Amino acid sequence: MADGGDGNVLAGPWSGQAHEPVNYEVDPNYVVPEIVKIEPPAHVFLNRLQARSDANVQLAIRKNADYANPDRPFANFEAAPLVGVSVARGMLVRMQDKLQRISNLLDRPACNESIQDSCDDLSMYALILGIWLEQHYGKPA
Repeated sequence: MADGGDGNVLAGPWSGQAHEPVNYEVDPNYVVPEIVKIEPPAHVFLNRLQARSDANVQLAIRKNADYANPDRPFANFEAAPLVGVSVARGMLVRMQDKLQRISNLLDRPACNESIQDSCDDLSMYALILGIWLEQHYGKPA
């Protein structure tokens, strides 16, 4: 079974699998295909989803410059064992912080970071966790 680094066994599709880290090479010329021939209102939702996703990737690029470096994109998260939790569980704590913030903002206006900002952060943390798990435990079967 896969150990999260804190002595706890990771549950889910990655448990029990020993794989080498996955090496992904990104094609810098890849263009996300345009959504074609989708009828309203689905196209409005999908276009909005694509716009939010594109904006979040740009935000991740900017934030990564502050928190990590190109050679170690998970460096900030990989410090979690210094306080006694695994990298994966450290990411889950950050996700829970965002969930709690969103819950609080449903009942009152935001003073600083908007509820949309927190939703965007939460979605990015989920994607980052998924990528980290793939790289460290291999893709689920």
